[in-house]
Amino acid sequence: MTGDVTLNPDASCLVMTTEILRSMLYKGSEIMREVGWVVFDEIHYMRDKERGVVWEETIILLPDNVHYVFLSATIPNARQFAGLR
Repeated sequence: MTGDVTLNPDASCLVMTTEILRSMLYKGSEIMREVGWVVFDEIHYMRDKERGVVWEETIILLPDNVHYVFLSATIPNARQFAGLR
């Protein structure tokens, strides 16, 4: 969760935790200018009392031009969730 390890920052696909992405958004990271898509796995963590706010903030902070995909095998209200934005 620290972002201390970077293997290939120029890769066409980056893999990171939601916490790292949120940190990059807060810092105004240059790499965010090139992001077109964000895939959130385990989106049901939005309902988690400890981590949920991180997921919500990250989604809110994403630039309007960024597309996103939410993945979850356990989200109970998928249709309601799909209408959030």
